[in-house]
This record gives sequence, C-alpha cells and structure tokens, in this order.
Amino acid sequence: MMVVTVNPKNETTTLISIPRDIMTSISGFESSFPQKLNAAYAFKAASDNNVSLGDGVSTTIDTIQKMFNFPTNYFAMVNMSGLGDVVEQLGGVQVKSPLTFTFSQETAHESGKDLYQFAEGSSTFKYAADGETFKIYSKMNGQAALAFSRMRYQDPKGDYGRTERQRLLLQQIISKVKKNPAQVVNLKFINSTTKNIASNLKSEDMLKLGTNYISASKHIVSYTVQGQGETFEGISYQRVTTAQRQAITNKVRSSLNLEAATTGNEFGSNITENNLAQVGTADQLYPENNTDENMQLREE
Repeated sequence: MMVVTVNPKNETTTLISIPRDIMTSISGFESSFPQKLNAAYAFKAASDNNVSLGDGVSTTIDTIQKMFNFPTNYFAMVNMSGLGDVVEQLGGVQVKSPLTFTFSQETAHESGKDLYQFAEGSSTFKYAADGETFKIYSKMNGQAALAFSRMRYQDPKGDYGRTERQRLLLQQIISKVKKNPAQVVNLKFINSTTKNIASNLKSEDMLKLGTNYISASKHIVSYTVQGQGETFEGISYQRVTTAQRQAITNKVRSSLNLEAATTGNEFGSNITENNLAQVGTADQLYPENNTDENMQLREE
C-alpha cells in the first residue's frame, strides 16, 4: 500500500509506503480485532456478495484515514501486470538496485527458470530464461520490473525492503513519464491498461492528472511508515507509535497544503478495554520510538 500526494504548486510528488502488517481494528469489523491492515479489503469483500471492487478499497482507506488523520481523495488498485504494462509502454526503465539478490519469476525464490540477478548499486542485471544461461541487460522491461519489485524473502529488511524497491521503480517511471508524457497520457494507453487497474479516477481524471499535474514530478520524495515488529498469538504484526504516526500525518498534510492536525488512533477504529489490555499500546511497548526524534522522517 502506498499513499501518493501530488502537489503542482510545490512541484513535488510524495510517496509513502504503509506496511501491510500494521496491527489494526478494521473499520466496520472491529469485533475481529486484532487484524493486519491488508485484511481490511478482504473483510469487506467477504462480508457482502454484492460488494463492488471499490467497496473493499474504501474499507482500507477508511481504516488508514482514522489511523493517520489525513484525507484520501482517490484510489488506484494496480495489479503487477499493470505495472509491467506501464514499463513496457515507456520502453523500459533503469533502476539502481539497493541490494544484491537473485529471483525466479517461476518459483519466487533464488533458483528456477525465468531467473534474474540484480547487483547492489547497479542498474544492469542478468537474466536467464532457462535459469542457467545468463545475459546482461542495462534496462528493465516489464517482466524485469516485476521481478525487481516482487522479491521479499531474501531482503534483510523484509517487506520494508520490498516497498523501498517498489518506490524506487515508481520514481523512475514518473521521471520517464515526465520526459515524454504523451507516451502514457493518452486515452489509448489508459483504456488499454484498465483491465489491470481498478480506480475511482475516470479516464478524463487520469488525463488531467497527467497533463495539469506534471510539474509535480519535478521533485519526487519517498518515505515509509516506520514500525516495530511484534508477534502476538503467533502472528507477526507491525506496531506504530503516536510519534511515528504523527510524522506521517505531518508529512501528508503539509504536502497537501493542509493545516497541521493531531494524528489518529493507533488501531484506526476503537477497540474494547479488554482488547487494549491484551495487546497494550505501541507507546507503552516501545517508548524509545515515541519521542520528538521519531517525528523526523528520513527521506529514502
């Protein structure tokens, strides 16, 4: 999950990754607490046979808004094939890898066919369709971009590392679009990719975003919500203190030219006193991460 703000006045686009494992109380399904944030979509989809795609996303958005206290106007849910389509349309992108790793699209691990090898600090990479005979490439096509952004198990940062690579890829996509917006800012391309995108943005909205807001791509800044890993009843979660949430609230609201405001509830929706006694608060568990220093975001 990623929150994106686009501000043409400040000529800045802000990308903020939100870990999917944050412990939360899902809006409308509070009795299921505790849950991971990424379960919000599935809970809504499973609760109603007539639910639409946007209804599931709206539950996620509502939960995030209560947790961080900032508005969300639009959403775009893009599957991985859609990301590859954009990279292909742009003629490929160059992205420096933040770490060295090997990834097979076939097995999602270090061995198998359809094998990629990325090197730390380099935008060149190796690829072997048979898993053995490698060739060197200097530019990622759609499939290479998917391999680069999907790997999780080998990354010492876990999902934080994967979201970092996804932001790096998105930054390069935006930078390349900026050089030649006509490549993707046209109805033909937008209509051809709608099979991989669910959004409350209409085609004309996407065109306006690409034409009227292109100045916001002059500066692209990237952050992530920082949390602490915790295992509760055998399930891993991320816990986020008030200071860490406030840092994100401040960044998003300032990037939208909104007045400052206090961040939201740690769990999004309210929970019972019994629930709270069982899990405690992140502030209580991790007081060292609830200081003024934790409200200073580090650009990534």
